[in-house]
Amino acid sequence: MKRLLTLISILIFARTANAQLLDGLETVLLAKEDAQKLLQGYTNPLAKSFIYGLNTGWAHTAKTHKQLGFDLTLGVGASMVSEADLSFNPTGLRYAESVGELPTIFSDSNSVPINVLIPANSETNELRATLEFPGGVGDVLPISGVPVPTLQASVGAILNTDIIVRYVPETDIEGTSVSLHGFGLKHDLTQYLGLIDKLPFNLSILAAQTNVSSRYNIETTTLSQNPAADIRYVDFNVKAQTVQLLGSLDFPFVGVFGAVGISRGSADLGMKGIYEIEYLQQIGGLDVATTTSVTDPVSLNYSANSTLATIGARLNLAILKIYAQYSLQEYQTASIGVSVGLR
Repeated sequence: MKRLLTLISILIFARTANAQLLDGLETVLLAKEDAQKLLQGYTNPLAKSFIYGLNTGWAHTAKTHKQLGFDLTLGVGASMVSEADLSFNPTGLRYAESVGELPTIFSDSNSVPINVLIPANSETNELRATLEFPGGVGDVLPISGVPVPTLQASVGAILNTDIIVRYVPETDIEGTSVSLHGFGLKHDLTQYLGLIDKLPFNLSILAAQTNVSSRYNIETTTLSQNPAADIRYVDFNVKAQTVQLLGSLDFPFVGVFGAVGISRGSADLGMKGIYEIEYLQQIGGLDVATTTSVTDPVSLNYSANSTLATIGARLNLAILKIYAQYSLQEYQTASIGVSVGLR
């Protein structure tokens, strides 16, 4: 099951977003310091989609387990990138020409040529290059967002509180490593409301966080006699937090539930290693290729913060539960899943 989750994530994320992203990273490095601004705009929807996707699916009822009751839940959620974030307009560029709106990673696959001009200095003549700013993976993915699979276990503890754990150990598949862990608490509030605890209505509060770490190893070429200097990779790390007030009507064969709260998180992306980039400069009236190298050229940080409102339904088939939910937040999110549990 753990390998299945990781494989799904990698097939969708690493083989599309990561591969597309790496192609874009290497060509955009031609823009020198402007590369940070260009890549920040290009990848920002990816980070936010991941954060909002991780913050859903934590609960499909407000009811807590009896002590030592448990359930095991497999779910997948996808946050749909807003229309406004399918493109961006970079400003304050120093070396790359301004060409207006550029695609983000979830736009269509059409690339955009951008001319780069590095003024002459005491060491080199004027440097020129044309980079192909990458299009997105919108033509490949069925939706404008990254499906995020989760596997979690919930167990009833003291004080009518559930302890919820998400965990996928570090797993390597074809050059990509991914690990996930998360922790949540769901506490029953109905117990404090007197006679209402005799009704099929339940009220609880949830607080949870999920951490995802991934590394994509880039195929290396020998640039030096020191093998350690030739290691190149991209790190992508996400932390997502949510606090939600949950309410549900729980009947023997069906249940409906809802939630309001906040959904937030942060992420970072770093491109590590030594990379060679090539420019043209005029020497003696001729265009001559000039190669330079850069080390650890990209370090990006992201954040997301939104209110959250969720509605969903659950079908109860003995110990098997099937649920679906829809969340209104900055990126609207749909989730489905199955759960097996007792008590």
